[in-house]
This record gives sequence, C-alpha cells and structure tokens, in this order.
Amino acid sequence: MKVLDLTFTYKAGMTGMSKWHPVVTFEKYATIPEVGMNTSSLLLGSHIATHMDAAKHFYDDMYTIDQTPIEKCIGDVTIVDLRDKPERSEITAADLAKYELKERILLLTGWSRYFRTDTQRYNTQYPYLSLEGAQYCLDHGVKLIAMDIPSPDQPASMAPPERKFEIHHLMLKNEVIFVEALAHTDLIDPEKEYDFIALPLKLEGLDASPCRVVLIEKEN
Repeated sequence: MKVLDLTFTYKAGMTGMSKWHPVVTFEKYATIPEVGMNTSSLLLGSHIATHMDAAKHFYDDMYTIDQTPIEKCIGDVTIVDLRDKPERSEITAADLAKYELKERILLLTGWSRYFRTDTQRYNTQYPYLSLEGAQYCLDHGVKLIAMDIPSPDQPASMAPPERKFEIHHLMLKNEVIFVEALAHTDLIDPEKEYDFIALPLKLEGLDASPCRVVLIEKEN
C-alpha cells in the first residue's frame, strides 16, 4: 500500500498569513532526567500550515470543527490537475468541467513548493477558485475541497473589499469543507486513483484545526 503524506510538519516559530495567526510555540514541561518522562505544551493556531476549516470560521451559528461530519473527510477523491495555471489566475468552472467531480476534490496546483522557499509568493501569488468555479462545485455535489494553496479566495492584496473571502462565505455556508495548505503535492500522480483521508483534532467549539492528510494509492 502506497501512502502519500500531504501534511506539513508543524515547527516552533512557524507563522501564519497574518497577525491573527499566532506563532507556533513548543515548550518542554517535563523531562526524563527530571521525572522519568518527556511532556510538552503546544501553541498552535487553528489555521496554521495544513488545516481544515469549519463553518464556524465565518459563521458563529454554524458547525464547529468537532462537529465536522467525519464521513465527508474520508473516501474517493478527484485529483484536478491545475499545475499549468499561471500565478494569480482564476480556477474556473471550465477547468473543473474537464473532470468527473466526486464528493471530495483535490486542487493540485503545485504551489506547495513555495511554502518554505518563498513565503511571500506562497501567500500572495497563488491561483485561486473563481466564484463560478465554486458554484460549479456546489452544483455538482462537492462536499470537500482540498488544496495546496493557502486559501481558495484570491490573495487579499487583489481582492476589493466587497469580494474578500467570498468563496469561504459561499462554500462554508453550504457546509463544504476546506482543507488548505497541503504539502508535498509533487508526489501526486494525477493519472492514478486515490483514497483521501483528512482528520482534524476534535477541538470543542473551534473554527478550524491542524490536520493530518494522506492519500492512499488504489491498487488495480
């Protein structure tokens, strides 16, 4: 069985896209020389590195990450190969119409390569999901969208005030799950079929969670 781990390693000092995402901090609480075991405390922002959004991210009265329907997070996935998309370009309905979309789709842009090598480019130049593309997903029964970009919405520096986070608002309102900032997507072969698994921490009342994401290559 071939398993691809699409999760970034969480490291002390890691930061998010803005000041609203705290710096990752690890602290030793106990050590083997002191008490015979190691324990640690973790400070992780809910939207740091590879993570899953709940509707609570933008809607106070909707489901939280611990209420995420786990059955949506496991199963068949459509790999949508977008590696030829220019930076800061829209992922359109026409791009998606080339594929038979399953309930889970993975937008493969190749953008994960910039996560550590060029943070500025990673956060501000990525291709993004258009409004018509998002509506196409809704119309075709998509329940989860995974991606190797930091957000489905256009970079904040490009978006006029009336359009900021419009994809998040539309999709989360319709209970579509986002899994953002996938790692190592260069390992994916778009010609192969995979099972998808994304498991968030069961954090009561929160808007998102770091999660472990894997693809399992299907055997013929």
